[in-house]
Amino acid sequence: VQYPITLYRNPQFWIGLVIIPMFLLGFLIFIGLFFSGLDNLVNNAIGFGLTTMMSMMVVVGILNDSLSKIDTIPCMGLFVLIQIAITSSAVISVLLTEKLLKSIGKIARSKSHDRSLRWRIVRDLTKDGKMFRNILFAVFTILHVANFIWFLSNNEVGY
Repeated sequence: VQYPITLYRNPQFWIGLVIIPMFLLGFLIFIGLFFSGLDNLVNNAIGFGLTTMMSMMVVVGILNDSLSKIDTIPCMGLFVLIQIAITSSAVISVLLTEKLLKSIGKIARSKSHDRSLRWRIVRDLTKDGKMFRNILFAVFTILHVANFIWFLSNNEVGY
């Protein structure tokens, strides 16, 4: 007695349910973190971070239920894990950068540094922090896209 069995995978399920939502969610968090107003920046960063982490944990739950249990982490699991690490790093960097800019700005505005050209440049750079936030946005967006490209170019795409 023979029974023919055909197994196949449906990549559209993974693309539509995990890959594209994680990629778009990453961009949304970066835009929200780095281009929100300066009012309550810390509260915004914490709120964005917690909301995004909860959304990403839903995806991790889907992966946990759907992926086969093997000895190594599948490529998609690594993609999601790296995405969570990048997003967490972005939230932490926004929080730390804001504190650092305030401290450096306070030092630069002290009377002993009034006439120094170097401290004048530091004062201008730390005035509103937009330049640092734009640089951080570029860095984390590059990391985000690099993770996505790594996932797509991996020859052993383990769903």
